[in-house]
Amino acid sequence: MRRPLTVLILQEDEERLNSHLAATNRLGHFGVGVPGAEEARTRPGKEAPAILLFSARCWKDGGPQLVARLVDRGQQPRVLVVGTKRALRKSDDMREEGVQGMLLEPLSEVELGLAIDEVMTQSPAEVTVEDDTVRRRARGRKITPVQVSEGPNGTGQAASVEDAASSDIKHQARRDDSPIREQVVELAQKLRRGGARVSNISPVAMELQALCADGAPNLKALIEKMEQDPNLAAATLRSANSVAYRGMPQVLDLRAAGRRLGSRRLGELAQMESVKSAYKAKGKGWSKLMTSMWRNTVLTAHASRQFAEWQEDPNSGEVYSMALLHNIGEVLIVDLHRRMENEPPQDGFADGTLAHDMEAHHGAMGALLLKSWKFPPSLVSIAYYHHDPAQLPHGTPLARHAWMIAGCYNAIVSGGATYRKEHKTQPELQTAAMALGAKVDDFRKAAAASAVWWKSLED
Repeated sequence: MRRPLTVLILQEDEERLNSHLAATNRLGHFGVGVPGAEEARTRPGKEAPAILLFSARCWKDGGPQLVARLVDRGQQPRVLVVGTKRALRKSDDMREEGVQGMLLEPLSEVELGLAIDEVMTQSPAEVTVEDDTVRRRARGRKITPVQVSEGPNGTGQAASVEDAASSDIKHQARRDDSPIREQVVELAQKLRRGGARVSNISPVAMELQALCADGAPNLKALIEKMEQDPNLAAATLRSANSVAYRGMPQVLDLRAAGRRLGSRRLGELAQMESVKSAYKAKGKGWSKLMTSMWRNTVLTAHASRQFAEWQEDPNSGEVYSMALLHNIGEVLIVDLHRRMENEPPQDGFADGTLAHDMEAHHGAMGALLLKSWKFPPSLVSIAYYHHDPAQLPHGTPLARHAWMIAGCYNAIVSGGATYRKEHKTQPELQTAAMALGAKVDDFRKAAAASAVWWKSLED
């Protein structure tokens, strides 16, 4: 385990400074905050910082000079810069100036943790400040910065949630006495490299999920993708010829089925069926557990879409996709326990070590999996933050969707559609309702409507 490091945070925005300080301290490091380079030079206490975390503005306003001064004094800091995509648009120039890693706001604790771990494996920052032209250049080996991209719903969410989740798993595993910890870390690394996947789910299913994830899919493109998977095609035809369409002519091809169902219903059906295969497992205890997990997932997705529609959210389809995939990391944890030949759960309910591992790791593992599938950042962020939506930028569509899913999941579990003996970290219904300006009963009504819908499928 890496020893605690001193992290000097230079951030002109007080709220962000406090957020970064809190994240640094939770990671077990020592955070020191100042509003700029001038204050950093005159700060009380002169312990040499191992990491300098600049805002983009603070880097521009004297960052290279500060680093050069520290290096001249024999210190060996590493340099990270955090900012919006606009603020980091000159990333090549920053690399030339000596910046070793760049992260997008909002910056989560796990993203920061991974960035610190990665930058500490690199050579210390070296910059030169030449004459009055203030030309700087990096020396030593070429350094690849942390990559960034535009975030979901325009929030600037870091594209490296995959890396953030890896860091979270790493830190969680260090504190974890569970025998599965080594396997969790190993699987996380495989996911980061794109070398792992959920059992039973086909490549076509992954592509189809990605196609549906950004809103209502094009009907023609959706059908063409479904034609590549016989199971998806069969499920679509069954739905189009179900009792809901009794009295209508039977349809025997996907295009006719698509026209009958409509693009939204077809998209939801396709997503549901494509994910369903992931929730299959052999063995009495495992099979019952996965069936219960699947039922909970579908009910939560249906309730979340219903709740979003009642809230007049224009992106109810996206909320459905997010809810359908938000707990996908639990499948990975169950799969690990099965492959380790651990004792299957009694009566289909996860308990003990299995429940602990599911609770502790499923968010980060799900984020890694969705990232490896190249899904939109919004889905990756929901998978990671759905147990703590307050970590997402307040007031954004992404945060609202996370609160919707968290509230509906809670209501579904409270209604009895559960698969774990305990749910320790889920936000309270009242908290979710307050965040959305809704009523607690709205979640319960959405859960009840979802249960009625599920019953109709069984009938």
